[in-house]
Amino acid sequence: MDRAFTTRINEHRHSAAPLVGERVTRIIAELGRQGVHMVASQVKVGMVENGVAIRTELDGLGCRADGAPVVVEIKATGASLKEHQAGYRNVCIKRQRMLSGHPNTLDNRHQIQVAFGALCCGTRAGIIVVSCRDGVTSYPLR
Repeated sequence: MDRAFTTRINEHRHSAAPLVGERVTRIIAELGRQGVHMVASQVKVGMVENGVAIRTELDGLGCRADGAPVVVEIKATGASLKEHQAGYRNVCIKRQRMLSGHPNTLDNRHQIQVAFGALCCGTRAGIIVVSCRDGVTSYPLR
């Protein structure tokens, strides 16, 4: 999925795999509904804090109509939308808390991931787009 998304955004080519291409099309449509226009994919960002460099690659970097940058995190699952939404905020049974003390949920882990990207880009705008087998949904950075 990441490769197909990157190819569509950076090279403006569609995936040869029809199902993957359809998922990417849905992701881009959801971003459009949220007012996000894609600019680039697999963007390397990082920061240095107390002499320690931390780096990552953003799944995507977009912008709003006013030009404000938006960090985009793409997730894919084999679950249906209904199954995804039912479990997205469930606490992990094996490790219920993250080191921060927050509940260990997919939602919280994805929020941390997109928040780090936003911090590196100097923005407070981010979106997590989840591609499910029967549709797509999104969550703004909180």
